[in-house]
Amino acid sequence: MRKYLVVLTFLLAADQLIGAEPHYLDRYKPVAIWTLDQSPDSENLSDTSGQLKAVVHGGTPLPGYIDGARDFLSKAWDFNEVNSSLRSESKGRLQTIGDMEDTKGVSLSFWMKCPKERLQNQHRVINGAGIEVSMKHMNFGALAVGFGNYRIDFGGYRWGGPKAFDGEWHHVVATVDFSSRRNNLVMYLDGEEAHRADGVSNASFNSTNPRAVFHIGARRNGGHQFSGALDDVAVFDYPLSAEQVNAIHTGPVFAGLAQEVYLPDSAKLRGVVPEGVALSWSKKSGKGEVSFADAAKASTEATFSAPGDYVLNFRAEGFASQSLKVSVQPSCGSALG
Repeated sequence: MRKYLVVLTFLLAADQLIGAEPHYLDRYKPVAIWTLDQSPDSENLSDTSGQLKAVVHGGTPLPGYIDGARDFLSKAWDFNEVNSSLRSESKGRLQTIGDMEDTKGVSLSFWMKCPKERLQNQHRVINGAGIEVSMKHMNFGALAVGFGNYRIDFGGYRWGGPKAFDGEWHHVVATVDFSSRRNNLVMYLDGEEAHRADGVSNASFNSTNPRAVFHIGARRNGGHQFSGALDDVAVFDYPLSAEQVNAIHTGPVFAGLAQEVYLPDSAKLRGVVPEGVALSWSKKSGKGEVSFADAAKASTEATFSAPGDYVLNFRAEGFASQSLKVSVQPSCGSALG
């Protein structure tokens, strides 16, 4: 009996160590993800891969261990009224973040919860691998993200300040595209674009220092520390598209990327849902008729009776519905004729 108890204890400990795998891990291949599913008092803290070892830095009290930002996110860390942060190794692929020759850009995705009344000037929320996230209390609250010399922010009344700092969970994504100098910095709030700006850098800003670290949470900066909660921090070595951002925000149900087809070809639908969840495809808008080979299967085909712009509805039981845009063009013969 004691042997089985030992095995069970090991399995529970392993589950606590790794946590739930992010739904976008295989789809979008982030460089690193810290889900913050592990308890702050765990002995073996790390990123999701287990390759980047981490510790709680700054002493006690430890960050709070709270429910995740959404049902599909397991747990989160609350840094309110603590001086400690998660300090992770920053090696391997993280050392390529900011390499303007071999990568296409950078994206940072995370969930945060922080009411405006707790904001202090110059919170440093996330820092490392050429990335810095800081907050200010002025003008309804503001959040700035820096990628080396690139910088973008949102806040105030115009760019989401009242919504972002209302004390509820919000999803934030910042991206930079190295291939452009105009409108190449974008910030998203809860899956929607919040601000766009120009950015220029003439040199790579990645670090190959083997002792470099990545801080998440209440690191001091100018005497203040972050006083909110964080969940599911992810770094990518390319600029996420608006559709990818929305899919990360929405959760494990994904209708797919927008498509363009030419009549009489059908659209090949490749929806994603958790195993065993009932689902259905249907037409949401469009001037013609839409027929589905099997509307109850995630992977199926849709046939259209007429050209035009269509929106298909993808519904999975227990999750918010998603939409898929399909642009249906006339047959090539019709266009030539």
